[in-house]
Amino acid sequence: MSPSRAYSQRVCTIVSDETARPMKRMRIASGAAPIPQRRFQAWHDQAVLTPGLTELDRKVLGVIAAWYRRLCVESFAGSLSYERMGNAIGAIPRDVRFAVSHLIKLGLIGVERGAGARANHSLPALPRSVAARLTGAVVDEAAPPF
Repeated sequence: MSPSRAYSQRVCTIVSDETARPMKRMRIASGAAPIPQRRFQAWHDQAVLTPGLTELDRKVLGVIAAWYRRLCVESFAGSLSYERMGNAIGAIPRDVRFAVSHLIKLGLIGVERGAGARANHSLPALPRSVAARLTGAVVDEAAPPF
């Protein structure tokens, strides 16, 4: 069998395997639950109280909350890449990436992967026990128009 034919068979097998099983689209901690986007302010108030957060983690949470606030007002707030978050808080994008990964491990955010020029999308999340208290304790207000 020629090397190019073996390569093409291997690639076809990989492609068929990828289409057979769905790709994981969102990274989130196993014990975390996503929070509805209309509840971002209550999420932010609860998330910044989490023990073990660094100052950079709190700033990243603030940038994500500001992005959702802008999304409520403008209906489209653009993308929120590591570079834009870094520029907003005065940090290196590499440090922002590490902070986002730390927030995912703590269960404070979930991240849907971007593709190509589309940046990752950060979703508010909290540990399930905290999320249940948050959604049960607060009266559900009208959702902002999207």
